[in-house]
Amino acid sequence: MEKEARNIPVLKPKPIKGFNKNRTILIPYEPFEGIIYNLFKDKILKSSNLYNSIIFLLKDKTIIFKSIGAPQSVMCLERLIASGTNEIILLGFCGSLEKAIKIGSIVIAGEAYSQEGTSSHYYKNKKLFNASRKLLIEIKKVLEKYSFPYKIVRVASTDAPFRETSKWLKRMADKGISCVDMETSAVYALAQYYKIDAVSLMIVTDMLGEKTWISGISDIKKEIKKYFSLFI
Repeated sequence: MEKEARNIPVLKPKPIKGFNKNRTILIPYEPFEGIIYNLFKDKILKSSNLYNSIIFLLKDKTIIFKSIGAPQSVMCLERLIASGTNEIILLGFCGSLEKAIKIGSIVIAGEAYSQEGTSSHYYKNKKLFNASRKLLIEIKKVLEKYSFPYKIVRVASTDAPFRETSKWLKRMADKGISCVDMETSAVYALAQYYKIDAVSLMIVTDMLGEKTWISGISDIKKEIKKYFSLFI
């Protein structure tokens, strides 16, 4: 009993009044001002600042907007889980570590390998986390309905994109990692901890090789509107 008591957090997340929707859409980053916001601005019922992010209440969902990185995203999600969220769809961006996965490709993170520091506070000795089967099937059905191509991959989530060294790339390749982002593994760990559902759908913005980095973020405006609008 004493050991269990030590695992109970002193600071507990408080519900946010009025933001009690079952589904939360997490959008950590907007690469071009207004390109994602304009997809849902006419649906907003109310909004509120949450830490350094903004949350928007829509008729059937809540949106967390601009919460880049695992700690910020999980802090916001903790408050919304306390408010009633039991489904999380992450709409984000990632880098490709494979030549076959090009800029503008759409990937669903079937598995996420933790290289960030947040998930270890939920699962001390676990590194690999899975997408929710329920939401994975839902996302696939929507994409297939419109014949939109996608690939299910294993991603790594990092806190330090400027420390993706050649040695790191080799380690990730050995683990079957195809893409890298900054939030997915922490979101999946959080969802698993609370026994709720989460899935991450991302657009590839750049390609990282042993000696090269190719950015294509300016070329994905069409994909942002095409894919994200389906779930917002």
